[in-house]
Amino acid sequence: MDSQYIGLLKVAVIRGTNLVATNFMNNSTDPYVVVSLGNQTVKTRTVKRNLNPEWDDELTVGVPSPTAQLKVNW
Repeated sequence: MDSQYIGLLKVAVIRGTNLVATNFMNNSTDPYVVVSLGNQTVKTRTVKRNLNPEWDDELTVGVPSPTAQLKVNW
């Protein structure tokens, strides 16, 4: 582990259900999940044209301080 971090945070990203379509031509979306902590950002793979994607993924980021803010976007 890098000495600038006090620990590691692992985020399990399993699946999304009933997502809102952003492409109205084919009623689908290309979803992915982004996790940010401090100045780090990690992302799942993009699942093309799917409103119920399954990632079954684990994202890991270093924890820079006990008060660092975790941000999750999809």
